[in-house]
Amino acid sequence: MTRLLASMLAVLLLLTGCTVNDEPDPDEPSGPFVATDVARVDFREPLTREEAGLAPGRDSRIYERSGDAIDVEVQLPGGGVLRTEAFGLVLAGPVGQDEPERVTELRLNVRRGDTADAAEALAEQASLLGLDPLAVQAWGAAPTPTDQVFASPPGTFSASVQARRSSGDASTWTLNYDLRHQPPA
Repeated sequence: MTRLLASMLAVLLLLTGCTVNDEPDPDEPSGPFVATDVARVDFREPLTREEAGLAPGRDSRIYERSGDAIDVEVQLPGGGVLRTEAFGLVLAGPVGQDEPERVTELRLNVRRGDTADAAEALAEQASLLGLDPLAVQAWGAAPTPTDQVFASPPGTFSASVQARRSSGDASTWTLNYDLRHQPPA
């Protein structure tokens, strides 16, 4: 039955244009993509290896899509939900651990349109992610030609978003989200 579910997931991912770079063991659960084409991640606490769908011997799981974006819903500490469309989603354990027990990092890569579109998205998410809304607003009014990073204050959970000019099209922006739980000491 597990192999049948894994095969069905592979067909679903193939049909929707989603690729999984970090091939899991077919007997392992498949993480956030288990039931639908929407990645729903409960990130109020660090995920277990099973919840993230990490294969044995792996420290991360990478989902990418070259066509349509992946609908992503992330439950955050404090009860908020980040909703976006990403072309890349990475679940990773603490740096330096070959086979971590917990996944403490979630990275999302989101394509946005022009500066106004990117600034509007960041402004809507600033309070949810603990970013400085005034810094986001100032950047939207006069964006820098180089990358800009917005970060929440350090704590047991932190968020940062890097705004970058998209490669190949300087008129659009990519927002790279990095959501982290502080690994246990």
